[in-house]
Amino acid sequence: MEALVGAVSNFLRCSNKKMRGYQVAKLVHPNGLMARQTDGEFMMQGTGRFDDARRDLCATPSSSGKYGKLLCECFCGCFCALLVTALALCAFVISTTCVEVEQTKFTFWNYYIPQLKYFMAGQRDSYSWTRWYGDLTTAEDPLVGLGPGPNTQTYYGWEDVKGILQDFSVRISEGTMRRHNELGMMILSGAMWPETGTAVTGLTNSDHSVVRPYLGAVLDGAGSSSSYCDGSTCWNADWLRRIFRDRFATIESLSRDDLMWIVSSVLHKVHLNLDLSDKELRDFAAFQRQLIKVIPFKRNFFWVTAFGMYPKKTKHDFEGMYKAAIIRKWPEESWKDSPAKLTVLANAMLDSLALLGGAHTATALDFLLSILFMEGEPGKSIRPLNLTNKAQLHDYIWETLRRYPPATGVPRWITDDKGATWQHQIANVLQALQDERIFKKPLEFRPGRPGLNHKNHSRSIGWADFAEVNGDASHPHSHSCPGKQLSFQLLAAFLQEFDAAGPWHADDAKITLNSYGSSGFVLRRSSTKSASTQQRVID
Repeated sequence: MEALVGAVSNFLRCSNKKMRGYQVAKLVHPNGLMARQTDGEFMMQGTGRFDDARRDLCATPSSSGKYGKLLCECFCGCFCALLVTALALCAFVISTTCVEVEQTKFTFWNYYIPQLKYFMAGQRDSYSWTRWYGDLTTAEDPLVGLGPGPNTQTYYGWEDVKGILQDFSVRISEGTMRRHNELGMMILSGAMWPETGTAVTGLTNSDHSVVRPYLGAVLDGAGSSSSYCDGSTCWNADWLRRIFRDRFATIESLSRDDLMWIVSSVLHKVHLNLDLSDKELRDFAAFQRQLIKVIPFKRNFFWVTAFGMYPKKTKHDFEGMYKAAIIRKWPEESWKDSPAKLTVLANAMLDSLALLGGAHTATALDFLLSILFMEGEPGKSIRPLNLTNKAQLHDYIWETLRRYPPATGVPRWITDDKGATWQHQIANVLQALQDERIFKKPLEFRPGRPGLNHKNHSRSIGWADFAEVNGDASHPHSHSCPGKQLSFQLLAAFLQEFDAAGPWHADDAKITLNSYGSSGFVLRRSSTKSASTQQRVID
């Protein structure tokens, strides 16, 4: 506080002296009297007061010294004021960037700094996360990381992750497991969920048991072998291919940024029987990106300045649309008597569309298309790839989802002392898919791996597969992704119709990958193929 008072004092003293320099420019007349020129006189002469004052101050060595002292005090005052402001801002960020869960304090230093390093490692390339995870381990167990944050263990081994996921339903029935507002490896702020306080992944066991049957019923539960489906009550591979066939008939180019809204068109139909216009879909994709950007942080002036406005109104508007769609889709329900249930379900639908299925499926397509067209590895080594061959296509998708899984962790809190204390555990499905005991040379891209290919995908774990109860995606206590079959069939149908609409070429084949996705691309429909360029064309 003393430093702040001193800085402000210097600044004001400096400012007062500058004002005197501007306003009290004294001139010496030949008669030796001091005169003060008026504003009008200075303007008529075309001279500025500060210039005259500066020349007067610099006229003698003593005046020059005074002027130098003035500048020094001014500079020091401004610098100290800026320094104190910066320190105050840092103190504000550090004090507000913290969260407490089950009596465990996740602070700026013990949690958010490691998370920043995690983000930077993921942005760097597609390998640095492995080293970051390795830095959390001890010599005693290289497959269990201590952190991120206190009272946290992150499990990397495929068998360990499988066991934790299978344990979900057991602990839920015992009342010894809870989930909080977390997504993947990140604890979220509740700012964007004013009504429920949490995303769908952190709902209480009772709220989860209410919304899960609805999600399971419209996603994998609506998959059908029927000869005709239109997405309103059921979906199948033929319908998915029709949707994408019609889409590719209307476009001549495709960029990474198009993937979210194109995927969203399918998922809105399946979830809620909503047919959105392209403009509405693009608006939803813009909302998705902003939502993903702000959800880890508390809503205050600093984070709003850093990342932009929190899209609370847009989210509220979409929830209103979803509530109306829910009432239409399930008219037999007495929604007027269950407003809380309607609110929780609308929020769950939005989270599924914006944060989970919508974002993860678009990310998977980003990797799949990038690898097909990039001039570097792993794309260079796997071409040519025949996407009309179902076995090759499915092997390619499985390996892409293994090497570049869009989902990372599945967190939970458990107690073994009747709730006196709770421990944070993260089943890291990303690292489980890199377990070299299960997948030899896991950082290499090898389609057709044992247990993860078109014939046998029993080692699939990226959808939290083993957190499903009795193979029922709609079970109230299932915590696996309720749209595993839908998302895989969507990826396959997209690539099949994309291939059929081609050939395509990349504007720039210098595409790189990191852990979050590609560096970006623009793909254009080609009329002819050119072997003389570096463009990559799917045959």
